[in-house]
Amino acid sequence: MGVGTRPTDPVEIEAALLDEAAGTCHGRLTVTLVGLLERQNTATATFADLVAPIERQEFSARVDVRIPDEARRRPVWATAAHLALLQETLELERAPLRRIIATLNAAIARRQGVDDFWPEGRLNAGIACAAAGDYKEANQLIGAAEDILHGWHPAAESDRAA
Repeated sequence: MGVGTRPTDPVEIEAALLDEAAGTCHGRLTVTLVGLLERQNTATATFADLVAPIERQEFSARVDVRIPDEARRRPVWATAAHLALLQETLELERAPLRRIIATLNAAIARRQGVDDFWPEGRLNAGIACAAAGDYKEANQLIGAAEDILHGWHPAAESDRAA
């Protein structure tokens, strides 16, 4: 994606007849575009995927298809509605993980209250955070589990100093 463009910015594709006297080919261009749209994978199709076959068609000498360079690699179906639906789907998929994380964090806090630092719980919570896409929290939890397993913990340090 080019600098300054977002997936939801409109893309202007312009098709212009180069030789008006040679007759029209707009009907064939439309049929070709519709056929290409039907055959494309909606999850991965880019504007370049649609334009390249048109540029190779028999009427390409009479039609100039213009598309901004920064839009060529952009997905065709990356609209605001599509992105919102994708985000909602991801949130639905992550909801059970968020419940697991909340349960594990509550258990970690309870056990820590009685000086049980439970590295396995932190490791499991870290894995669940990673699966939910929260890599910063996952890294912190897994790092804390490693520290506990290697014998270091802030509470243990204060006990040694006393």
